[in-house]
Amino acid sequence: MVHISPYNAFNQNYLGEDVASLNLFYHQNEVIRNELDLLGQNNILHKIFWSQTYNGRLLGILKNFVKPQYDFKKYSGYDPLVVSDNQRKKFNQLLDRWTTRNCDSILSINSIYSSYIDEIKTFCETNNKVLIFYTSPIYRDDCKEDDLALIRILKEKNITYWNLSDFFEKEKSLENWKDNTHLSSKGAEAFTREIQIRMQNL
Repeated sequence: MVHISPYNAFNQNYLGEDVASLNLFYHQNEVIRNELDLLGQNNILHKIFWSQTYNGRLLGILKNFVKPQYDFKKYSGYDPLVVSDNQRKKFNQLLDRWTTRNCDSILSINSIYSSYIDEIKTFCETNNKVLIFYTSPIYRDDCKEDDLALIRILKEKNITYWNLSDFFEKEKSLENWKDNTHLSSKGAEAFTREIQIRMQNL
């Protein structure tokens, strides 16, 4: 399963910035190193000063080494987000000030997304893997045109796509949300059950 963002897919200014979070593994994984270099998301100093990777992260790494919060050998997932009253209040304030985003008049998938979609599809076919792209729930999605365009493109490529951006459309309770694109623990449990059912029905 591969998460895909319709907004990023049609954003012509998208440069792959989200993969920069993998910089920590630049010298540990050849695939990650090659992709970071390809997308220009690597600090050139990493090639000379390996310690550059750990700027701003060293204290956290040392803390987790000395006093780990979990056994990394047994941990295999993400903890659900427990939303505080203050976080929910901030999200309410954000919604009160929400400015509607206009859709682009011409929707053309950017070259980075197009290339990676084809590369992932080829990899799965070569290795006999079932490929599913999906879009997770969004509280307020102002542009549905990019969703429809992505559905059409992936259908043409014969790729299974689950657009679940409107999964909570009939239940707008903020109890399911941390912010516009991140679910609370309650929302994550409901969404996980839906994914589980879909996987069982494949």
